[in-house]
Amino acid sequence: AKAQAMASATKKVAQGKSVKQAVQEVSVDLLAQLPGSLSAAKAAATPAAKPFNNPKGYNLKQPSKLTKAQLVELGEANGLKLNPKGLKATMLKAINPLLPRVSGPTAPTTARRISKPKADGFNADGTLNLEGVTYQPGATLAGSTKPQLFTSGSGSVVVKSGGAKGQNAAEHAAQAVYKTLDPSNSMKSRLIKEKLVNEFLTDAKTLGQVGATQIAKHQVYKHLRSKTAADALLANWDVMGLQATASYDYTLDDVYVPGAATFDMFDLNVYRGGPLYKLGVLPLTAAGHAGFAIGVVQRGLDELLAVARSKHRMGDATPMAQSDRFIHEIGELESRFRAACCWLHDTFTSAEHTVIETGAPDPLEALLTRQATAFITQEGADILRRAYLLAGTDALRSGGLQRAFRDIHAGTQHYFASAGPALELGQALLAAAPDNPLNA
Repeated sequence: AKAQAMASATKKVAQGKSVKQAVQEVSVDLLAQLPGSLSAAKAAATPAAKPFNNPKGYNLKQPSKLTKAQLVELGEANGLKLNPKGLKATMLKAINPLLPRVSGPTAPTTARRISKPKADGFNADGTLNLEGVTYQPGATLAGSTKPQLFTSGSGSVVVKSGGAKGQNAAEHAAQAVYKTLDPSNSMKSRLIKEKLVNEFLTDAKTLGQVGATQIAKHQVYKHLRSKTAADALLANWDVMGLQATASYDYTLDDVYVPGAATFDMFDLNVYRGGPLYKLGVLPLTAAGHAGFAIGVVQRGLDELLAVARSKHRMGDATPMAQSDRFIHEIGELESRFRAACCWLHDTFTSAEHTVIETGAPDPLEALLTRQATAFITQEGADILRRAYLLAGTDALRSGGLQRAFRDIHAGTQHYFASAGPALELGQALLAAAPDNPLNA
């Protein structure tokens, strides 16, 4: 019986059931089969049901629809005396136990409300529901993510509620990657309303416990990386602007990548799409950065105008919108922005027409797209720097203008906004310049 139970339980687990559920089902089956078991004893002790007499063939599927007179007749036919003047509910309560349950018309059973397990989540009292188990809040652990231990009779979990914005979601995604790369990783992780719930490993050790020296720690790192291909360096995107890009760093150590799974980033061969893609990766990537700069600067100037319509700076004789200084400044900033946009559109339009007509990009035009992108990013940063100063403390506080100021300055640090394209453009112009332009 033991061998049979083990085989049955193993089969149920292979079908996707949990070990606990499989054991419970096998136990119930065994109890029903064993002679002298509780189930058998209960069945033997239950007297056989008496036949129910229904001389006139009343419909017993819905006893509540029978009249009081009909209930009295059925009662007399089955040895039950009912008061004809009594309440119908009392009659039904008395006759229900006698109604047939095996054959013939049957009375409906009273519907029982089955309590559904509570959904996973946090309760108002601070407890946590997880897979039908309630966890009680416990000690707060050390760490920037504000980890807290939650315990129950079936184990413990750690809930992380703090950290940088998006950090818990990123760590949860990394856990999924680790599990895919290393199927033996049994670590359970779940994200519930931006809070990360991780299984608490009672036998885990800190790095300091397993590696007292730098050499020992290095060996631990080496071992960890040999087990998991991806070593995601999460929560290192703590930046002033462009926070929503979540540009976390990651590394791949000792991973073999076949040549068929690689590509040349600067290859001009087009495998899909139209001739526009023959511009190459640098001009096409520059287009995306240029669009970002245009949108952020435009938003910043719009926010500045909204501030000016309602702001009266301390010490000024007139509201900001009526100040000659502000009116002149906003006109200058708008002019600089439009000029940068015009050059940007002109360079990309020329480069696009050339590659469509000739099938190949012009090197100088491709270079100009990159320089125009760098220019509008740097020029845009200076424009929003002036807008920030004009708006006063309104720009200092959280809002559209402050975010535009932070995002455009974060964008200036990108490679596509660097001095590289200007240097390449200067070199190209010098190489193409005639020795004596007056005689050219």
